[in-house]
Amino acid sequence: MEVYDRVLGLQNKTIVYRPIDFVRYRKPQIVEYPRHATVLNPHHAQQQSRQHQQQQREEEEALQADEAQRGEEDGDSDDDDDPRRLDPADRICSDAMLRQVMHLRWREVGPVGIGLQNIGNTCFANSVLQCLAYTPALAQYFSTSFKAPDSQLGAPYDFAYALGEVIRQVHLRKGGSGGAYKPGIVLGHLRALSSHMRLGQQCDAHEFAVQLLFACQKSILFRQFGSKKIQPRVAHTTALYRICGGYLRSQVSWDVREEMQQLKREGKKQAAMDLRLVWENKSRKRTEDANSHKLHSNAYDPFTILNVELAGKTLYHCLDQFCEEETLDGRIYQTPREVKVRATKRFHIHCAPPVLIIQLKRFTGTGAKNSRHVQYPTTLDISPYCLDTSVSCRYTLNAVSVHEGRSINYGHYYAVVKARNGAWYECNDSHVSSLSVESAMQKQAYMLFYTRVETSGNGKEGAPERRSVVRVAPPPVRETPAADLGREITEEEVQRRLRQLEERASPPLSPGKRPRAEEEEDTSSEEEEPARLTMKPRSSAHAAMGEEEEQEEEEEEERAPAEDKTRTSIPSRYSGLVRALKKHNTPIPGTAGRQAVNALRRAKQQATPDTVARPANAPKFQQKIRDPLWEMEMDKGRVKKVKSKHTEERSNVNYFQREAKTKSFDIRGRRKPS
Repeated sequence: MEVYDRVLGLQNKTIVYRPIDFVRYRKPQIVEYPRHATVLNPHHAQQQSRQHQQQQREEEEALQADEAQRGEEDGDSDDDDDPRRLDPADRICSDAMLRQVMHLRWREVGPVGIGLQNIGNTCFANSVLQCLAYTPALAQYFSTSFKAPDSQLGAPYDFAYALGEVIRQVHLRKGGSGGAYKPGIVLGHLRALSSHMRLGQQCDAHEFAVQLLFACQKSILFRQFGSKKIQPRVAHTTALYRICGGYLRSQVSWDVREEMQQLKREGKKQAAMDLRLVWENKSRKRTEDANSHKLHSNAYDPFTILNVELAGKTLYHCLDQFCEEETLDGRIYQTPREVKVRATKRFHIHCAPPVLIIQLKRFTGTGAKNSRHVQYPTTLDISPYCLDTSVSCRYTLNAVSVHEGRSINYGHYYAVVKARNGAWYECNDSHVSSLSVESAMQKQAYMLFYTRVETSGNGKEGAPERRSVVRVAPPPVRETPAADLGREITEEEVQRRLRQLEERASPPLSPGKRPRAEEEEDTSSEEEEPARLTMKPRSSAHAAMGEEEEQEEEEEEERAPAEDKTRTSIPSRYSGLVRALKKHNTPIPGTAGRQAVNALRRAKQQATPDTVARPANAPKFQQKIRDPLWEMEMDKGRVKKVKSKHTEERSNVNYFQREAKTKSFDIRGRRKPS
């Protein structure tokens, strides 16, 4: 039978006229589905449901751990610029690759290298090359990773290979001769580093170091990606920049109340209200502190050489001034809501590099030099200036670039380095001479090369682990006469040695300070003769000692005046313990103290039924106190509002009837017209 609906245009070919019985759906009682089955609804299977819940918990824990690692930054700044938030898959040099190429310590001990020839006012370059050659992480990375120049079409000059070749020649003595090496492979291409650098002209060592590291970075990127453009954040993840490159955080802070006031003055009332609501929501999550009304804006800047101003007499004074908070002049900072407010600025080391290069700003804008002596330590701790203290913040000194002269245009550069054998040397162009540690620390430093100190068992540093062998000294051996070997000892000697061991384990109390316990009961016998807790001996020797002490005490009590005897009625510190033991019908132990406490604890455990006793690992009971403010909020709407009863007596007079008697109202209760 066919049915056609003209309105809907539907056609059904079969119609069933028999009744259909509907059954209520029941959840299938399946413990777990087979592995090859496809589960459409995971909640029907307990196994799939548990796996789903476990996966959700793992995702939440991973998210919380990630947030805890990054840290909650104050303010409304966009922290997506944080370099630590870069996806590890986007890094050019992964952590595993970095551990293979970076070695913070020399892998082998060797003598000092050779010097470098001065081609013509190239002492500034020689000092930097010598410092790089004696910095373990950079020297081993360039000498082992770049053994052949880049031969790609259109490649720039390969400064990475040139620097590696210079380092290899410095540490290589050809035929045992100590002749200097001519670094023409690098100095012959000074114009490629900078347009104003040329042979025969004195230049700045700091500028040469910056340009050389940047040129090596370009060569490394061209080796891997060719002429393809790479994002700056990704480009700073090469092995070179992960060894000697870090990040600074520049934080600008301003008062949120001042910003809201400026918004209202400029007629941006809606923006001020939105800022107030956002700030109130954020302030609920934070505790009140000195900077509770501060907003922050963070900017992250990469660096390879840290430039600090001269201040004080030590390097720490210079770092203190570098990280000191600076107040900006007037309302010159423009907030994200486009209003100008007063603000402060402060620098911190956001990511400290494994190789830290510090430059002391000795030259002014006019070229004059500040010749102040700054003390620099062999071991530097920068933890007060770092935000990330999860890695080691201790550094050791490897090399120092020194400048002698009065101006940037003339003078002389040389290097003071720590060789692979641990000794200090002065590399003055082609001359290399030994130097004492005291003389090395008294130089007029211009650039300092530090390397991070490895922590034991820390794999994050990217260095091979070193297992420290702990040697435990053997116990002292007592000298025993040869005649005593194999001789049987008497019972008295056994008791004496046991007594000595007990005295070492728990030193005995003096007779005058022995603990005593007295019972405080209302019986007449106890009032006349209070019970005392004495030290019961464990052996015959202890018993003899105890009797002698009791006799001496009785003699002293007879000699003492009557007023001193009143002190015996004062209960001792163990009286409460004795009463508790007698309450549980527990025999009093011979020694008062830890044994008595343990005896009382055992008595309480035996007196407690097994059905009531709680397991030892069960948490202690905690009294939960409800917040009165929360109780008030919960009781809103539930408390019945009752009007206060009036104590005044009311008359039973019906004022309507009284008015009716005066005929002011008609039958229907309407007031009559006057």
